[in-house]
Amino acid sequence: MLGRFVANAKPRKFLGPFHEVYKVELTAMSSVDENTPGGLCWIAKDKDECKRALGHPMEPGTKITVDLLVGEALWGVSGTTALIGYSVRMLGG
Repeated sequence: MLGRFVANAKPRKFLGPFHEVYKVELTAMSSVDENTPGGLCWIAKDKDECKRALGHPMEPGTKITVDLLVGEALWGVSGTTALIGYSVRMLGG
């Protein structure tokens, strides 16, 4: 599954929870659209940890891979506007 998530100042869940284990590849994009540069985004697996300067920081151009266990979700927040592209694959599939 391919998708995109636009992060802003309000923490929001953008993936999960799932009933299987998944590998998620995340890419912080350098542009949200042709007139809006991408900003810094913080990613967390828990809403309470999804705060600016607390979650895992993703600067534009950053790529990371995250394993989501059964019941886990991904949350994102940004101080400006950030665009995260993602690819989701079931582990073992």
